[in-house]
Amino acid sequence: MFHSHDRQTLEMQLGMGADEFPKKLEEEYTQWLRQHHAADNGALGPALCLVLTKMLGIESRLTGEKATAVMDWGGVDGGEPVTVIEDDGEVKFGYFRGKTGAGRIAVELEGNEFIHEYPHRSVRLRSSNDKQGLPNPKEAPIAEAKPIATNPVTDAVDWEKIPKGRHVLVDTDGDVVTGTYTGLSKAGEVIVSIDGSLDPANYAPELIALGD
Repeated sequence: MFHSHDRQTLEMQLGMGADEFPKKLEEEYTQWLRQHHAADNGALGPALCLVLTKMLGIESRLTGEKATAVMDWGGVDGGEPVTVIEDDGEVKFGYFRGKTGAGRIAVELEGNEFIHEYPHRSVRLRSSNDKQGLPNPKEAPIAEAKPIATNPVTDAVDWEKIPKGRHVLVDTDGDVVTGTYTGLSKAGEVIVSIDGSLDPANYAPELIALGD
């Protein structure tokens, strides 16, 4: 029998339901949990769950070229709920905010004011098994579903207080690219040097979000 928190963690790490878990996983997990309870009554946690599956040689359906190839992020609307699985196995929840110029996925994590970038293999659309009862931001009006423009944090940024050289994300006609903040124009536009571009350009503040 699995601890409820560990069962949910394993489902997200492996990309399968608990009814699909290999028998050897349940058997080994039960022994680990019994030993764990000798010092702690809680769940094993994401890190130990990841170690356990790696030790047993159980491959996640969310890893590898085959898994990443089936997700076409170009057709996903900004604000779609997603699940993020960190390299250490920790599971986080957030909302899709577009693709970056580096081929990574921009995610607004719950309870975090910044946009974070993750590789394709670490992000998947949130399923009903991931988390129950979460409000879907798509129920609220979204201006043309533009990833960065719909981020409420961008409107609150006081760019005069942001140090030059800060990493930012820019919405360019629906595509999110990365760049470096270089200052403000006299007209109040944000000046950004886009990664890979020689000359900086001016952008409306609502199209810019702070990066990591």
